[in-house]
Amino acid sequence: MMKKFFEILAVAVICLLLKSGICYSQVDCPHFKIAENVEGERYTYMKPLKCIKLDLDNRSQDNVMSYDIDNDGFDEKIGYTSREGSSVLNFKIEGLNPNGGIMHKFEVDYSPAHINEQGNGVWVFLADIYGSTIPEVLVFSYFSDANCSLVIPVFSNDRFVDRIFSLNADDVTHLYVKNQKLVRNYNSYDDYQPLTMESYNLKVRNYFDASWEIYVDKEKYGTIGSKCSKTFGIPVNNYKEVVFKQVSQDNPMVISFPRYAKPIVGQEVNCNIETYFLEITNIHSDPRDVYVDGFYFGQIPAKSTDKIEVLTAYYKEIKLKQSKGYVFSPNIETFTIQNRPKPNNVINIKN
Repeated sequence: MMKKFFEILAVAVICLLLKSGICYSQVDCPHFKIAENVEGERYTYMKPLKCIKLDLDNRSQDNVMSYDIDNDGFDEKIGYTSREGSSVLNFKIEGLNPNGGIMHKFEVDYSPAHINEQGNGVWVFLADIYGSTIPEVLVFSYFSDANCSLVIPVFSNDRFVDRIFSLNADDVTHLYVKNQKLVRNYNSYDDYQPLTMESYNLKVRNYFDASWEIYVDKEKYGTIGSKCSKTFGIPVNNYKEVVFKQVSQDNPMVISFPRYAKPIVGQEVNCNIETYFLEITNIHSDPRDVYVDGFYFGQIPAKSTDKIEVLTAYYKEIKLKQSKGYVFSPNIETFTIQNRPKPNNVINIKN
């Protein structure tokens, strides 16, 4: 009996002496593995320090995992929230240092309609995939009716940069770590493409009141919320076209930015979603809906002047459509702008 007691006590002491997280129990993910070596069909896997499957019936968990990510002597806690019906988990990494801990937020796609189906789920890993001695957080999402997604918020130089990948929903999806570089398996044992370490930083500033999915050369790298800034780590070979697609709309707006110069590793590239204003005077006794290039941007009340915020990518045709008070068909006034407005410009229209 005493022998058993001392064995338990020894394990507890080792856990306290070692860095936080070593003694966490492991939950196996059947769809995602980190491979350190590949020989034909044989893989040698890396064992994460932690692996936890989230209970997605619970829409809010303040601390699903903790670790001293920035090596300041205080753990960071990792939690998430989600809204009912939303297909996004909103994660937060929050430092517990009383002198000012780090704070970072990121999003992960999932399928709320299928959270209880066999094999589906979201897993949080802690693993040193870059050989930096400080492990990275990896959040992997698998749902049978969609591709997998993987988000790796990498902490370096006192800030986070999110590495975001869309993965094929195979039986097992591998990330392959070789020579302290992260490479991805494209379903061929001999076909690997370097990712993440050879990357540049795409800094996006969204001035518009809408959320956007971000694609670079047709591959999705995540989302950005309304009126905020976010930096994405993009492989240097993906740069020719940046596309923003409006989230959760039947007829989404799309903004495209072609690029011609290949960025260098570590370079910061700015790409802004910018707006201008239509200052419209409505002299009529009924309100007018404002459409620009076929998209609805707002409404002007009757006999009033108001400003409508519009994306600079949309400007060629402005329609003011009577929203009520008509018998057979609404009255429509059409205006044109010849040149693309500059950010924050104010254009006056009187109808």
